[in-house]
Amino acid sequence: MKEYAAQIAKERFDAGFDLHEVHTAFNALEEEIWNRVTKNIAPENLGEALGLISTVLGAGKEELALSYVALASKTRTPTLNLTELFGRN
Repeated sequence: MKEYAAQIAKERFDAGFDLHEVHTAFNALEEEIWNRVTKNIAPENLGEALGLISTVLGAGKEELALSYVALASKTRTPTLNLTELFGRN
């Protein structure tokens, strides 16, 4: 999961996606998995199943965030050009 999340982070970062957008997609995936599990797993097995899902996806979300921060820290942010604003050439 961590390798996959790092790969997704790089691909989405390079494509210009914001971390929030990709994190939201992970949340949607988690919600859908929870919905399917709660419909298809016996109640006595739900605790373990949901715990496993949360653990795996939590590791993915953490790696996603760490990878985005690492990528963003290597990117130079352009500075503001205030010349036009103040009319100085």
